[in-house]
Amino acid sequence: MSQYLKYPEPAVKAGVVGRIYVRLTVGPNGKVNAAQVVRRQVASLLATPPTSTEVAAATTSLEAETLRIFWAAKFQVAKIKADTVTVSASYQME
Repeated sequence: MSQYLKYPEPAVKAGVVGRIYVRLTVGPNGKVNAAQVVRRQVASLLATPPTSTEVAAATTSLEAETLRIFWAAKFQVAKIKADTVTVSASYQME
């Protein structure tokens, strides 16, 4: 799935990297029925820290991109029934 992630411009400008955790509910057809950000771990790599507004915009854009990817995904349904699963997307600058 990482090949489909597009690093959001606000996150690039703020030098923000990290991980966004999302709780998913997947239906019997393998499509996501519900997705919710449940945790985030982000930090800036810039020598001069961005403002709190810039960090907030960067975090929001990373969350939106993560949700976009998971909503578009199709999963193979597990043999062991579970109501929800928590997954994460990692963002690193290269």
